[in-house]
Amino acid sequence: MTQLSMFEKQLEKIYEINDFLPKLSVLVDFEAFHSLIDQARRKTATQSTKKALR
Repeated sequence: MTQLSMFEKQLEKIYEINDFLPKLSVLVDFEAFHSLIDQARRKTATQSTKKALR
């Protein structure tokens, strides 16, 4: 028996509760949003650093 990774365990739980995200991912290309999310994360991190330095 192989041990599931943490990601695989979470994904399994999502399917068990019949979550809508797996169904939605068939319609939406979430990979297309990675660059926007990365930009937002960098901006937020920069703002947090500036606040901490005040």
